[in-house]
Amino acid sequence: MKLKNSVFMALTALLCASGLFSQTAENVSRTITYDYASLGDTCYYLAVYKELVPDEATARDSYTMMCDKKLCHLKMNPMYAVNYKQLAGLCMKTFGFRGGIMYGITHSDHYAFRELQARGYISSETDPRDYVSGSNMLNLINRCVEAESGIDKKAD
Repeated sequence: MKLKNSVFMALTALLCASGLFSQTAENVSRTITYDYASLGDTCYYLAVYKELVPDEATARDSYTMMCDKKLCHLKMNPMYAVNYKQLAGLCMKTFGFRGGIMYGITHSDHYAFRELQARGYISSETDPRDYVSGSNMLNLINRCVEAESGIDKKAD
């Protein structure tokens, strides 16, 4: 009887909480269709994951918060498309990954890109100047989340 009550309470809580995530699910569905992910969208997903902004934040607010926290050094319009090199730099800073010697010295987006390639998160054929699609941006962020949480064996 106690088990049935626990299961019932867990299901009720899950149903009540599902409305909290509807905005994010809607954003993810929209982002997957983008040919090019914007800097603001990238900052949004990173900032929401790190709980720097609420789910309802705008891309511009997320970009501003990431800059304020010194996680984004890119001084460009947040609506502009982000390339792989820029995305790699944002991921390395946001997740606090240690890189190789050159990344440790320079903290350059170029070496962040090379580090994520070495880890297998970005294909070796990918050009760092190529713009990232919405789905590829989400995939790379997901790989970084897995690494941070210890799911990925190649993590720091």
